[in-house]
Amino acid sequence: MRHLALNLTNRSYNLTGEETLPYREMVKRVFKALNRPPRMLTVPLWLFQIATWGVSWVPRYRNWTSAMARRMNQDLTFDCSDAKRDLNFRPGSFKLKAEDLPVN
Repeated sequence: MRHLALNLTNRSYNLTGEETLPYREMVKRVFKALNRPPRMLTVPLWLFQIATWGVSWVPRYRNWTSAMARRMNQDLTFDCSDAKRDLNFRPGSFKLKAEDLPVN
């Protein structure tokens, strides 16, 4: 078998999972791993903006912004074909177990 030498200097790779999940599905899987029923509340963006402005006065929530909610609704799909080709990368699916999650 012939091997090609690759120069990986100054390269970057997207390392993704095998499947593409909407944010809500990922959250459902986290709840499932914790053996809890999924509880999600859909809030209009304008209401979330008001709420984040209000809680920004509390030091613990100072970094909360409406951009957090906007990102949850964005398609953040990345292509890992370069990593598959150059690094023989084989992504796995999003399978969680309770021990994978820190619980307070």
